[in-house]
Amino acid sequence: MIDRRTLLLASMAAFLSNGASSASRAPSPKTVDYGSAKLDIYAPDGASGLPVVFFVHGGTWQFGKRSQVNAKPAFLLANGFCFVSIGCRLLPKADVAA
Repeated sequence: MIDRRTLLLASMAAFLSNGASSASRAPSPKTVDYGSAKLDIYAPDGASGLPVVFFVHGGTWQFGKRSQVNAKPAFLLANGFCFVSIGCRLLPKADVAA
């Protein structure tokens, strides 16, 4: 059984080794409109059947952009995932009443 510290260190090592090479070839997203917002899809050409990671930017619904993804798409694509960054309407313009 692997302990948390070993898992964290192994994950960081994998990220750093893949991230450095992936950063030089940052993928370009395909932007899709959905309702009043948009999403960016990062996927390899001809991708089919890959797991998908959905990302909603931070910012407490008040600030942030779907394009603020840094190295996430390159790292996940290099490891067999598709990456989708979702844009959302922000406060105070958005009505978030439940």
